[in-house]
Amino acid sequence: MSIAPRIPSLLLNEDINLPTPSIIYDVAAIKHVIQSLLNDIRVIPEATLLYSVKANRNPTILRLLADMGLGVDVASIEELQAVKKAGFEIIHATSPSFSADEIKMLREAGIFPDFNSLSQLELARIELGSLEEVGLRVKFPLLLSEEEGETTFGEGSRFGINLFEPSIKSYLIKHQIEVKQIHIHLGEMRNVHVMEQVMKSIAKLVKIYPSIESINLGGGLTYLYSDQDEAKNVWKMVATYMEDIQCTLGRSIKLMVEPGMLLMAMCGYLLSSVRSSDWGNDSRNVTLDASAWNLMYWSYPVLVKAYTQNVEEEIHTLYGNTCYEKDIFIQSSINPRLETGDRVLLAPAGAYVTSMARNMHGFPVPMEFILVDDEIYKTGDDYANHSKIQTLPYQ
Repeated sequence: MSIAPRIPSLLLNEDINLPTPSIIYDVAAIKHVIQSLLNDIRVIPEATLLYSVKANRNPTILRLLADMGLGVDVASIEELQAVKKAGFEIIHATSPSFSADEIKMLREAGIFPDFNSLSQLELARIELGSLEEVGLRVKFPLLLSEEEGETTFGEGSRFGINLFEPSIKSYLIKHQIEVKQIHIHLGEMRNVHVMEQVMKSIAKLVKIYPSIESINLGGGLTYLYSDQDEAKNVWKMVATYMEDIQCTLGRSIKLMVEPGMLLMAMCGYLLSSVRSSDWGNDSRNVTLDASAWNLMYWSYPVLVKAYTQNVEEEIHTLYGNTCYEKDIFIQSSINPRLETGDRVLLAPAGAYVTSMARNMHGFPVPMEFILVDDEIYKTGDDYANHSKIQTLPYQ
């Protein structure tokens, strides 16, 4: 089963009667991606799926994921408040910037954050009085090709603690701190070569720190899943290492996978209207009523559907609506000629769009909608429970 969800026929066959710009999330696609991931990691003993909230914190989406039984990882108190409101029971946390007060808030909520640095760990130890058991975000050396090094980071990452350093081991012994969880997030885990180095390092760490009870492999799986056969080979390899680790420890050990982009990106679409359309420089230059600069800094959108009566095709450049020269959604797109008033559907728009939107010119974030069983509903704080909005179709 391919992890890529099908584009909803409703969006392909009709010019949806929604205001623009709007973002539409497809519930069937979200469920499909989650089930595909669960099927893939099932080969790993004690494996569970978390969601990285920074990818998309829409309250309706969060409630849906909570109802599906996923856990989450948060990187701020604001994200913590959002997931608690949504009803998540399994909550993890890591951030390079948690303050002493925020660390106390997390601990009072029953959440033990994975500390990102030695200074953060020391801050927590002093403020809390003592730390007997901790989770740590870790990093370690990786031998990477030049291409792999563009998206994957080893010991040079600004995030994490290198637990192989003797000084770190000495610090933990001195203060009688046991490492119970390690959290890895080193960029894109793009192939078997990268992930096997990660697992080899984890296997070594577990021998040095046998108190470890759980491993969070983080996310960074989007590039990997561009080759689904490679992804399956990765999980088989991880399963082999986890079985060996459990034999070494003589007990079970939990493993968590924490995608954000992979889980949500393909499940969202941006609906936008054409504000201007002119021919020049051997291309039709179209300005939309949304901004790539404001919304899609981490996305590479494609044109999914052109809602137009025209059938003849031309080469297009689709621009955003700001005064920034390089506010460009797509260059050299060959599609039916777009004119002022036509609409377009762009994807992917489900992850790192609204959650990290800029506001150049004061343009607001697009309205957000959810597609459920061929009906479209408005999302938002007032409709955080998706079971309620199913009786309130958008008009």
